[in-house]
Amino acid sequence: MEKQASIIKQLLRQHIYSPPSPSKVALNKLIKGCEIAMNSAVLLAKDNQDLCAVYEKQLQKGIRSKKQIAIKEGLSILFRRGQDLLQSENQADEVASTAPAEPAPEAEKHSI
Repeated sequence: MEKQASIIKQLLRQHIYSPPSPSKVALNKLIKGCEIAMNSAVLLAKDNQDLCAVYEKQLQKGIRSKKQIAIKEGLSILFRRGQDLLQSENQADEVASTAPAEPAPEAEKHSI
């Protein structure tokens, strides 16, 4: 577009001393309008590309958050381990409470 515009402007400059004709003014407006439209199209394409990337990222994020991991008997194994731990703690408490108190050393008995 720019190449064609420069060629046309060169042809029109050959008449340097003539006042700007309506065709020159119209051509300059046409060229400026085309440049604005092309720049707009480039900016819109870039915005579209950015929005598509953000959308794709959000889509992937949503897919990841909905995934569920299938674990067979996963919770029941954890539950059994917890029960075993509680039982062992209860047994340790029972042993500690049923164990006879240690006899006092002989030196302490005589001091009373």
